[in-house]
Amino acid sequence: MDFLLVHPPLLGPAVWTPCAAELAAAGHRVAVPDLRNACDPPAGWAERAAAAVATAHAADSAGPAGPAGPAGPAGPAGSAGSAGSAGPAGSAGSAGSADPAGSADPAGPPGPAADAAGAAGRGEPAGSEVVVVGHSGAGVLLPLVADRVGAAAAIFVDALVPAADGPTVPSERFRDFLDQLPLTEGRLPRWSDWWDPAAMAEQVPDAELRGRIEAEQPRLARAFYAEAVPVPASWPPGRVGYLQLSPAYDADAAEAAARGWPVRSLPGRHLDLVTRPAEVAGEILTLAGHPGGGGHPCR
Repeated sequence: MDFLLVHPPLLGPAVWTPCAAELAAAGHRVAVPDLRNACDPPAGWAERAAAAVATAHAADSAGPAGPAGPAGPAGPAGSAGSAGSAGPAGSAGSAGSADPAGSADPAGPPGPAADAAGAAGRGEPAGSEVVVVGHSGAGVLLPLVADRVGAAAAIFVDALVPAADGPTVPSERFRDFLDQLPLTEGRLPRWSDWWDPAAMAEQVPDAELRGRIEAEQPRLARAFYAEAVPVPASWPPGRVGYLQLSPAYDADAAEAAARGWPVRSLPGRHLDLVTRPAEVAGEILTLAGHPGGGGHPCR
């Protein structure tokens, strides 16, 4: 299988680095497109981000066998997730759910995520099934990404579920939350600065790993969350699954189940894809329909 791991707008590709290594070690091709340059300007970010992911996938598929680093920052036209986000434990996102990491990273060097590409190697021949996987705020981007790359499956990992009808927009509750945050030249604080400093340490206890993730956080324009994200007519693909990690995404997991999608549960924290990558990767494989998956029962 070819896995495209899509990071949320409020975080960067480093959040997927550990899972990318696990999936690559299992013999799969893995790409972690870097969308950190994708949010400015906010208008049209979703289409540009989906195009950047498709470009990264095409480059990865065409490359020689061997380690493949995640694509570098998507140009000024790249992008990130939409619907809102609240505490590291959750938030009021677009689909009535939490989105602790709902937005893309700013311009900057690929940083630690480049290691994800090295870890992400290419274990399968080009032409295998494409599976798109989104975490947190990247969930609203998955329909466009799946459409662009012709994905056979889409998997949400503690992520916002896009609108069932019409474009996805941030919830009123989340917009009200954002309006309480201090702005600097029209930009929001970094996601980890929305909460008590202890919250991020609780999510990722390892200081070095936490530092790499925090270093990639962008300061998104407040206008970013005024944008509606289209849901193409091709959505959904043949297989869609949902993996819930934290209670903050109860509403999204329930919505996924209501749509008839398999929902699996790995109780813990929102950033457990960083701290428990082997377990999360196993659940992703199960939802993708790979015999090498395993883990916790479906709800």
